[in-house]
Amino acid sequence: FSSVAAIVSVMCHLVYEACQESDHQVLRDVRKVLRKEAEPDYVPSSPQEIASGILHTAYMGSEKASTDATKGRAQTLAQEIGAYHSHLLIDPLVKAALAV
Repeated sequence: FSSVAAIVSVMCHLVYEACQESDHQVLRDVRKVLRKEAEPDYVPSSPQEIASGILHTAYMGSEKASTDATKGRAQTLAQEIGAYHSHLLIDPLVKAALAV
């Protein structure tokens, strides 16, 4: 998770810099990816804004093996990058799969 998130973050920074330099092709692509095509003057305000539209992360913890610290680190990383983030316990899913 963290290595992919870091790579996406770097890419969002590069795209943001190109947008700030008025690279018209990059701006068209960003508007398309972020579904802002109806806003011809749209320019992202930060790399985090770009990331929030393309990167969704999830912390999938378990009751016995996860800690608040690891959950918190995942949340912090997602916030710093700008990713949409959620968390859930996977124990009910594991129990259901084992019951089959």
